[in-house]
Amino acid sequence: SASGWFARPDPAALGVKPEQIDWAHAQVLLPVADPRGLQERPVLRWAGRERPFVPGPSALVQSFGSTLQAALAAGDLEGNRIPFSLTLAVRGSEALNLLPLGDETTAELSSPWPHPSFAGAPLPRTRTADSTHGFTASWSVPYFGRMYPQRWRGDQIDVAMLGSQLEDSKFGVTLLRPADPYQQTERAVKYAVLFILLTFTTVFVLELLSPVRLHPMQYLLVGAALCLFYLLLLALAEHLGMGRAYAVATAATVSLVTLYTRAVLAGWARAVAVGAVLAGLYGWLYTVLRAEDYALLLGALGLFATLAVVMFLTRRLDWATLRFRQPAVG
Repeated sequence: SASGWFARPDPAALGVKPEQIDWAHAQVLLPVADPRGLQERPVLRWAGRERPFVPGPSALVQSFGSTLQAALAAGDLEGNRIPFSLTLAVRGSEALNLLPLGDETTAELSSPWPHPSFAGAPLPRTRTADSTHGFTASWSVPYFGRMYPQRWRGDQIDVAMLGSQLEDSKFGVTLLRPADPYQQTERAVKYAVLFILLTFTTVFVLELLSPVRLHPMQYLLVGAALCLFYLLLLALAEHLGMGRAYAVATAATVSLVTLYTRAVLAGWARAVAVGAVLAGLYGWLYTVLRAEDYALLLGALGLFATLAVVMFLTRRLDWATLRFRQPAVG
């Protein structure tokens, strides 16, 4: 919904004689960057009378690009304060930008969308946003906050420069989408090498503590199970959503690796240790994926803690003989 008022233009301010103005062919132009997003035909209410908009390029103001036009009659421009209003129903848009074309442009936006991104030269004067109620924002932009004048003749302004100035002065909001299953899976894959190395390290340390020696093929099978987790996650997320898909994929992978290591390491204690490490890693990864503002911090702290644990557990390992040294006495 938009409303405001126009003052009848003063020809003297433009250096034009009053008899040179053809008031009978005056038009109201509404710039719309993508008219395909209009759900209903907009109607202009001008001085209490309805004037329907029609689409078409504007030969009068080329810099505005696609515009809707409403023709006015000579009697529609009487008075010093001519009120107008209109309502636009838009759909299929991921962003809404406005141009501050008035002497004083005020705008208020509200939406249940929880992830707004405010953009433009003037940022909102006030704004609120939360995941429960969505967002609200308000702007107040005076005419001297832009680079183009309030009125001009066609021979007084550079059309190309005006188009650039209009683009620079727009403000509004973009409706961001949280990371979808494809993006979250892609982020999870970035930790795949780390997960495989840590799982291999855990199995390797437990192998050294047991009388059993594993074949490289057995490590390869464990690695294949860890790699299959990401394919399983994406396939399930397309049908179950990211949360439930992650839980199912984690349970399946941890169970598979735990049961396999129980068989090859000949004992439940070692298998449960591998499963606990793997479950902890997947739990930490899920926290990182869900945290938008603290993802980098959680990732860095998690990597540091993991490295510290590996260094502590292998501090007495003689890598030359693959045997643990006894602690020194005294």
